[in-house]
Amino acid sequence: MQRLKASTSTNISDVLPPADVLEMLTEDGFSSSQSDAVMPHLATLGELVMAAHVGSGSLLARFASQVSQKRSLDDTLSFKQNSNAASYPASTANGHVKLDGRQYHVTGNQGSNPIVIFFHGNTRGCTGMCTDNVVSSLSGYTVVAPCDKTGDLIWEIWNLKPWAEGCYKSVKAWLGPRRRIGAVGFSMGGAAAITLTYKYPSTPTVAMHPAHVLTGFSTATGPILFTSGSKDTMIGCDHGGIRNKFEGARGVKRFVLFTDTNSNHDAACVVNRPENSLAKKWMDCYLGNSGPSGCECSRLGLSGMATCT
Repeated sequence: MQRLKASTSTNISDVLPPADVLEMLTEDGFSSSQSDAVMPHLATLGELVMAAHVGSGSLLARFASQVSQKRSLDDTLSFKQNSNAASYPASTANGHVKLDGRQYHVTGNQGSNPIVIFFHGNTRGCTGMCTDNVVSSLSGYTVVAPCDKTGDLIWEIWNLKPWAEGCYKSVKAWLGPRRRIGAVGFSMGGAAAITLTYKYPSTPTVAMHPAHVLTGFSTATGPILFTSGSKDTMIGCDHGGIRNKFEGARGVKRFVLFTDTNSNHDAACVVNRPENSLAKKWMDCYLGNSGPSGCECSRLGLSGMATCT
């Protein structure tokens, strides 16, 4: 309420889109689940504003006036939630979609199931063998993969944090506040997934062979799973650096190091690799309904081909 009142010089359309409201709630310390619980009650806030007869020049009064003159409060909030309705697809859309100017590829969207944003590696894309193998392992989830950042150029792999946050905000605004969101990323995308936890803590996250050198010095927040391989020799993705990032993380965290002969950097791109089934299991534990106990190291089913911390 205080934040909205302080914005009296701002046009209402710049304040009420759900993505911005969710961001304010996050900045105020609300967890993802708490924000999801608050959003449906914004209608009640509007009713209280109208009942309180706030001064006619205030932002909240203008909001109340707009509601009373044009449509019911619930309809207004629904309209605001879909303020980009002209460009946003249906909430059950699959395939290629465009959100806020960025292209995505969507699979498994049933209109109500939890969402996983998949961030691809450098020179990869939102489709293709590597991405498709990871995405296919995430059955039961709506997987939304951004299609940009595909060039093998130095500026493509920097500024991953704005990329990750922008994708999160657009997906949250499109599919609504009631569907939980997790993040999975590979290599460069693994670094992007890590940076997402800086602003959106408690987002269930899997960073597969992440490019740790691109994550900056901020602290990751769990629940987060880091995976790597003893044969991974990709510059900036060494398992020692990934372990350091893991050790500095807060909250629930695991570090799984694969030690088999095929545990190179692209192992996650291979169909039926355990890295992919682990990503699915982590999402089931913290985004789905199986519960966190299934993701204790002793229950990950690694069968001696990896170590877990």
